[in-house]
Amino acid sequence: MANARRAGIVQAFSVLSAESVTDGHPGHAYFQERYRNLRAEVTAAFEEVCAERGVTDRTTVADAAASILAVMDGLQVQWLLAPDAVDLGRSSEFAIEAIVAAVLEPRGRVL
Repeated sequence: MANARRAGIVQAFSVLSAESVTDGHPGHAYFQERYRNLRAEVTAAFEEVCAERGVTDRTTVADAAASILAVMDGLQVQWLLAPDAVDLGRSSEFAIEAIVAAVLEPRGRVL
């Protein structure tokens, strides 16, 4: 994973994105748009894979798209705090594969 080789950029992103949730932050609109676009891109990729695999129940796609982004951001923070304890690439791959599997082969939702 490319981000594992650029801790400074990941750190700046993590700080700025978290700060952007506050009222009046100059980066608020940027991060809103960024996440809106990323969710749309991930959703489109899910829709394509679902169509290829014949998956007709797409009720979890939007949740899965948001979850992938959340996992990636959260793992980056954990990695920044403990780089020897978190393998950013491997952990991201694991989580993304689990989320994709939950969409492609739903087994009932646990709430």
